[in-house]
Amino acid sequence: MGFRDVGCKQKPAASPQMARPAGTPPPMGCTRELNVLKCSLLIDPDEFVKRIGDLYTDKTASSSEEIALTNGNILARHSAPMFGSDAQYYGRVWFYRDITQQKHAEEKLQNNRSFQTVVSEISSQFVKTTEESFDADVNKLLEAIGRHFHVDRSYFFRSALPPTPPSRSGTRSSKACSPTR
Repeated sequence: MGFRDVGCKQKPAASPQMARPAGTPPPMGCTRELNVLKCSLLIDPDEFVKRIGDLYTDKTASSSEEIALTNGNILARHSAPMFGSDAQYYGRVWFYRDITQQKHAEEKLQNNRSFQTVVSEISSQFVKTTEESFDADVNKLLEAIGRHFHVDRSYFFRSALPPTPPSRSGTRSSKACSPTR
């Protein structure tokens, strides 16, 4: 992580550890040449430019935002105004941090939590299933599984083990399908 400060009458300063994250525009001063910021890695460059303009317009505003890039990366951007002890406005400080791995980890945790919930619901429902309600309950369970995995249809195949003598009824199988969207 690093920082940039941008003043109105001076060159932008950066911390030594600040390597500008890929796709982030250079800092801008009070000239506000916002069109320079149209970066090909920004998913919504117009919104990016508008937001920076809004922050420079409101000299008291602070912000914490996430910026999605076309390469799949996600940046956290924090900005705050800089004022001297005499309340003079000196510019803004900008912090950028690549949070792509953190967001992917959060997404994975959420998916795991969702899957655990589906499994729990299916297990508790399946315990209560009777022979009469089996088909209807299986369809409900298939819908829940399909919603979790974002698929149009889910299937359940059931087959009995080959019968033991003296019964010669053979193997049975059935299929249930339930649309999930």
